[in-house]
Amino acid sequence: MTLVVTLTIQATDRGLPAQMTQTRVVLTAVGLPQRSKGVENRAPSFAKNDGRKIPVSDADQVGFTIAKIEATDPDGDAVWWSIEAGNVNETFALRPDSGLLQLAKPVETLSHNVTSIVLTIKISDGQLNATSEV
Repeated sequence: MTLVVTLTIQATDRGLPAQMTQTRVVLTAVGLPQRSKGVENRAPSFAKNDGRKIPVSDADQVGFTIAKIEATDPDGDAVWWSIEAGNVNETFALRPDSGLLQLAKPVETLSHNVTSIVLTIKISDGQLNATSEV
């Protein structure tokens, strides 16, 4: 089942004359897959190479993809990624739909005594989860 909602968002300032703009946003909510009776949902899992060390350089630019966190779901369900813990200074961003780990802030914004960061990554199929550290 898919639910589609269309919203019109309007913003108006308090200037004289007032300025206004609006845009239309379409939200699509996709339901969880329906399983046959007696078929049990299985949790997604990380690829064998996760739990690894990922080198990051202060030469890496914001937006640079430093790794792809690989995961699959044995039922073929969509997998969603998130950073659950360890993201010091919000330095990293994780694309929820692809597992691409990117630099969100320059490395030099970290304290000089930070030599490594351990991120706890969560994957989910909407019902079951798994976590790993990178």
